[in-house]
Parts: sequence; structure tokens; C-alpha cells
Amino acid sequence: MKWDKWGGFNFSGQDWQPATQPVQFTYDRLGQHTVDLIVMDTGYLMDDTECVLEVVPPGGNNPPTAQLVITPTTGTITTTFTLDVSGSTDDHDAIYDLSVRFDWTDDGVFDTSWLNASQTYTVTFHDMWGQFTVRARVMDSGGLTDDATQTITVTTPYRIFLPLATKSQ
Repeated sequence: MKWDKWGGFNFSGQDWQPATQPVQFTYDRLGQHTVDLIVMDTGYLMDDTECVLEVVPPGGNNPPTAQLVITPTTGTITTTFTLDVSGSTDDHDAIYDLSVRFDWTDDGVFDTSWLNASQTYTVTFHDMWGQFTVRARVMDSGGLTDDATQTITVTTPYRIFLPLATKSQ
């Protein structure tokens, strides 16, 4: 068998080892790592598999603490809102090692992919208005998460007046 401790199925330069030989890996960073394995039997038939392992600090990994600040908290459909989660913290990861994704209306469907939590992001709600809650999910390098929410109000800059019609008897 051959092992690839970094994932990607790159076994070049490795010798075949007996399946009974123990294997140990050392990693220099916390988080999730993919490990690949390829095995071959005496008839030269091969198969492969992979698994994901998590390197945690001594004592285990705790989830981050998410913090979301949106400025301004009130605006129109033309206002640019700034979303900032850089106040989020984690016991073992720096802010630039944390990721974030946003759910604009707290409907359970995230509207962004994973982004770097050390940066601020801007959004303009062109096609939706009203009062709603924005959810930010912050994830550490071990895959643990915490959520923070903030309610904002988005109005339309237009006032619409409908004519009042009455029915005469």
C-alpha cells in the first residue's frame, strides 16, 4: 500500500509497504486534511480510497465566536451596506484563518460561498426591501461554526400613491 498524507493521490517516489506496517503522519497546521490510500493485492489489482482527518489542538477544538456588524442598519435599495465579521474570535485560529458566508434573509439558504472573515464585504439590496435579518456563519479551520445575526431595514426611495376609487350607489 501507499499513502498520500496531503490528498490529491500523488504517490510518486513512494515504495510499496506491507499492509501490516503502521503509518504515522505529522502535520504543521490545525484543520482538516485529506489522506489518500492505494492498495494492491498479489494479483496486481489495485483500489484506492480517501478519508478526511482533523488535526486539533491539545484539549480539542472549540467553535469560534461569531460577531456581525452591518453599517448602516437602515437604508434604501440603493444603499451600500458593509458587513464586517472581523470581530469574530477563535481559540486557535487567527481571524484570517476563519471563513464566513452570508444568508441575506435568514431563510436557511446561504447566498454566498465561503469567504475570508478578515475582510469586509458590501452588498446593495436592489430587489428586496423591508425589515429582515442577515445571518453570518463563521467557520474555523476545524470546520466548527457559530452564527451571528443582525436586523436591517431596507426601504424603497419611491412613494407610490394609488388612486382611491369608490363605487357610487
